[in-house]
Parts: sequence; C-alpha cells; structure tokens
Amino acid sequence: MYQRYGDNDVYEAVAAVKDVLAIDEDRVYVTGASMGGASTFFHASHYPDFWAAAASFCGYCDYLSLIHI
Repeated sequence: MYQRYGDNDVYEAVAAVKDVLAIDEDRVYVTGASMGGASTFFHASHYPDFWAAAASFCGYCDYLSLIHI
C-alpha cells in the first residue's frame, strides 16, 4: 500500500503553481488511473475541502481507511 506517500508533494506542487499562475481555488480538481486512481480517491476522501471535484479510474479503494476520517 502506498497510502500517505507523497501527500506533501501534491499540495506543495499545487502551491507552487499558485505562486506562478492565477488559480481559482474553488476549481482545483484531481484525477488519476490505477495507482493514481487510488491516490485520487484517498486525497478526495481525506481532504474534501481542498478539491472541487475528483475522478478516480480503476483505483484500489481501501474503504476501511475511511473509518478514521
């Protein structure tokens, strides 16, 4: 399981883009397939206020991890 790997990297990358470009913070989306789909589901379910929408494709979902939200 790769959960929690790179969590900070995702949000640091978004912050770096915000420093360079005008980003509407109400329209930040995340998507991914396979391992990226699992990460998409994880981030959308653990940080729902950050993402405007999420689309997870073919990603593994560890629904038991949601119990700790």
